[in-house]
Amino acid sequence: ARAAQSPLLARCKMGCGSSKGAPTVTDDDGTLGLAGDDERAAQRSRAVSAARLAASQSTLKQAGPRKLSFLTVDPDRAHDKRIGDDLGIDSRVANAKRRLRRLRDCIDDVSALYASYSKDSAADKKGRLTLVLPELSEWVSEGAWIGAPAVGSAVGSDATRLVAIAQLVRAARAGMGEKAVAELHAARRRVAEGGIEVLLALENLVLSASVEREAAARAVRKATAARAACEEELEKARGASEARREAAVEKATAALYAAESDIFRAEDLRRKADEELQRLHGEATAEALRAAETARVEAEAKVCAGAEAVRAAYGGLAEGVARALAAQGA
Repeated sequence: ARAAQSPLLARCKMGCGSSKGAPTVTDDDGTLGLAGDDERAAQRSRAVSAARLAASQSTLKQAGPRKLSFLTVDPDRAHDKRIGDDLGIDSRVANAKRRLRRLRDCIDDVSALYASYSKDSAADKKGRLTLVLPELSEWVSEGAWIGAPAVGSAVGSDATRLVAIAQLVRAARAGMGEKAVAELHAARRRVAEGGIEVLLALENLVLSASVEREAAARAVRKATAARAACEEELEKARGASEARREAAVEKATAALYAAESDIFRAEDLRRKADEELQRLHGEATAEALRAAETARVEAEAKVCAGAEAVRAAYGGLAEGVARALAAQGA
């Protein structure tokens, strides 16, 4: 059965915003975009986050080895480059990610090896096993043999033994392909979906929250500068002529209130982003590390099951060969 999806991974796939219903700073110049006032900005932010996550994980769900060429961008490196080293993420996350990636690549190589080995590579172009030697067996049995009878009997006996051994080899390889490779593929999926994806989701959430925090800080600076300008305008309005004073003061006061409101909202955004970052660096990081460790343990158990299938296949081959040799000597 598929393992339940990590809450952290589900949260990242829904969108990397810091809080539901909260105002969102989306513009590079620090302009505020409230979720209630500018839903398109919030949707754009969520779409960008989801696209980045999908791009960074495009190969995680493959059942087999990752196929990279000279012209292919390695998604692991692309993700790590985008995340960078200055987000303050716990170093244990990067270490766990490296371990799981190495385990994933090792499983890919081993499963590809056994998948190839399980194919009937011992057959010739007509599908006959090279060890069967059918022509030799027929030559002895059809009366065309011109050598000594004892030699013909020995040749026929050897051909029969080789047929039995070849069939045992075929059965052993098929067993490895059916059981061992299946266990290795299950281990690969567990590493990718239960471990690596969760760690990448955490990093994507931290990146998104950090971007929002920086945007909120820019918005605070912009709104603070606007408030200072409004205060200067208010002072000028108070010194205006009596005919213009009342209207000018009213306009400047309204602008000052709007700037103070922008400061309040921007500071609220920054506070929420700080809270989200604190949560991500704390309980969310611990959750992701636990999930990664669980995925590693479960994947290694699958690898052990695959190794046991290989051992059983070779054990059956050895026993079968021993029986064939014993029957030959009887």
